[in-house]
Amino acid sequence: MLLTVDLDEWDRLMNINLKSVLLGSRFAIPHMIKAGGGSIINTASMAGFTGDAVRVAYGASKAAVVNLTKYIAAQYGKHNIRSNAVAPGLILTPAAKNNMPSEVLDIFAKYNALPYHGEPDDIGHTVVFLASDESKFITGQTLQVEGGHYIANPTVPDFEQFMKMAQR
Repeated sequence: MLLTVDLDEWDRLMNINLKSVLLGSRFAIPHMIKAGGGSIINTASMAGFTGDAVRVAYGASKAAVVNLTKYIAAQYGKHNIRSNAVAPGLILTPAAKNNMPSEVLDIFAKYNALPYHGEPDDIGHTVVFLASDESKFITGQTLQVEGGHYIANPTVPDFEQFMKMAQR
């Protein structure tokens, strides 16, 4: 919660999630310029595009990654350096599988547009695409890899269920 966010936690997350992107790019870009260009791919999060009930520092840091990605693209594009980010939604990593109660997974499943959760390979394939020449005209973008969880008004599934019940 905003009023109770621990400032040490705020600083820690800004250092991990944002300053790491700044420093990684700062050290890589001179080498990329010498090499004639390259592709920077940052890790954002869907938390950078929407609010939730608790993760203020995390969400703010990931929103900043989205914007820093744009600044890098704008400032170094003429050096043939592309900068993009990936914003995962819920991805069923081993940690997610082991630490999320099934009730939480059910909530995500209810609001996903697709009938399944994301897997780590879904992020990996997106990163490979962004690193490849097949994405050579994409820069300053954040690809949201989230199974359609955030594309619709969250009442859509509930409303669809209501409509089915009303038709009976």
